[in-house]
Amino acid sequence: MAGESTDMSNVIGSISNEIFQMGDHIKDIAENSANSSNIVQDADQKAVLTQETMEKLKQSALSIGKVNEVITDISAQTKLLALNATIEALVRERQVKVLPL
Repeated sequence: MAGESTDMSNVIGSISNEIFQMGDHIKDIAENSANSSNIVQDADQKAVLTQETMEKLKQSALSIGKVNEVITDISAQTKLLALNATIEALVRERQVKVLPL
């Protein structure tokens, strides 16, 4: 009977030890889970910031496009003014050649 009692005590001690080890593993899992959650939250915040930055870049690109359009329009007008001035100069030159002095 004493041998059975010792065996039972050893089994219960072993089970108790296993339960404590399971508790430690569960604690580790909970800590890892919390760390993973923090990493995911950090990644989510960075994704939001990246999205906001991309939106700002998009708006800047649109503004640059508008400025480029204005510059292109001014360039076209300048070319027309230069062509007009050249034509007027040629007309005056011919008028001067035609008029007797």
